[in-house]
Amino acid sequence: MRRRLILRGLVQGVGCRPWICQQARALDVQGWVRNTGEGVEVLADGAVDDVAQLTACLTRLPNPGRVDEVLTVDADVPDLPSVPVADFVILPSPALRDQGPLQALLGADLSVCDTCLSELFDPANRRWRHPFVHCPQCGPRYTVTRRLPFDRANTALADFALCARCEAEVQNPRDRRFHDQTQACPDCGPRLSLYRSDGTAVSGDAVAQTWALLSSGCIVALQGVGGFHLCCDARQPAAVARLRALKRRPTKPLAVMVANLASLHNVVEVSADEARWLTSPERPIVLLHTRPQAAQLGLDLAPHLQTLGVMLPYTPLHHLLFHEAAGRPVDTDWLQQSQPT
Repeated sequence: MRRRLILRGLVQGVGCRPWICQQARALDVQGWVRNTGEGVEVLADGAVDDVAQLTACLTRLPNPGRVDEVLTVDADVPDLPSVPVADFVILPSPALRDQGPLQALLGADLSVCDTCLSELFDPANRRWRHPFVHCPQCGPRYTVTRRLPFDRANTALADFALCARCEAEVQNPRDRRFHDQTQACPDCGPRLSLYRSDGTAVSGDAVAQTWALLSSGCIVALQGVGGFHLCCDARQPAAVARLRALKRRPTKPLAVMVANLASLHNVVEVSADEARWLTSPERPIVLLHTRPQAAQLGLDLAPHLQTLGVMLPYTPLHHLLFHEAAGRPVDTDWLQQSQPT
């Protein structure tokens, strides 16, 4: 039985293609999967029950993906790629000019996952302290994508060729980074740099040097996922005042980033629902009621208000800075930041 399917929904930049490939191989279904302007296209060929089982499982795409619609379309059209013999593969995406209207949705940027964090802080791992570690389940998607379909050549990672070890991971169906389009490591880049305000590079460990600057009361423009944050140490009123003067925001509330939930309890009140929002993959800024013992911090950051805008680290670089602040390992130090600019 041969069946051609179009998947619509949040199916690009969420690990959809490798997941479908793994499911099809487990069912001994031959065929292929590829990104298109509509979403994801699947051609499945095999026993009736196996193809039906594959079709049924397509709506159970793991988070953060979401299939809204599965369309069965004509499988006997001209110029359709052939089915490989006894295999299921991921094909290159066709050029958009060969397709209809663009309907595909792209995954949002997500905070670094726990598995990648364990790699980040494991000295035996080759991604130890690499500030750009991520995987198909986390990291930037929307902000690094230049155009659809979602392929490495269409992202900001296009200029960084994969090293041999990263290439081996991408090609290995059993690896958690199988077909990862934003794969990165210290060997293939990108790499972290720190510059003074005059444009000259700062030598040495960029993370350690950044924390040294923040500790001394300096303001640092820290690149996040979707832009830059102007950051300072929230424990230093003079640094906060200088940041306000530079941004010409004498009273506008400023958000504060903290290392973890344990850091919050002496400063703000946190309900179970608010904690879930703070630790969600989207990592939003959450408005929390300030505790009386943190009145001075609230006065510096959100004058005339009873709440603070709080967020948790969402990039490997954020976690590395808190790790550095605590002298390694991470503790409960503060890093204050304004809204992205």
